[in-house]
Amino acid sequence: MTDQQQGATLAPVKLKYLDFLLAVHKARQSHQKPLLIPPDEQRLLEIIAVRYAMHQPLSMMQALELRDELFLSPSAVSRKIDNLRDAELIHVVVDTVDRRVKFIEPAENALAYFEYLGTLMPASTVG
Repeated sequence: MTDQQQGATLAPVKLKYLDFLLAVHKARQSHQKPLLIPPDEQRLLEIIAVRYAMHQPLSMMQALELRDELFLSPSAVSRKIDNLRDAELIHVVVDTVDRRVKFIEPAENALAYFEYLGTLMPASTVG
């Protein structure tokens, strides 16, 4: 005998993050905003932005070592960085002390992207 129910019913608890993920998924499916990027590039962009916000910018070498976190090879990470750069979501800055070191920083378009994602977040409720 099989259960005919299509999906589990979630208890009406505070699932704001799940609501947010559903909103992002719906926006991605409807193509309502061309700024939505593939999930693996979004994750890389999030890491770059968080590190930048923490005043610990990610170097190119550190980004290539994210293979365990991103489940990508270094060459795939490099391609994702190129894609984000081509989309003008990041820019690469050469270190002033050691010109061999390059840091990846979020660009203005990335901030606009995060602002858009912020509009998809459910309203905060006091409880």
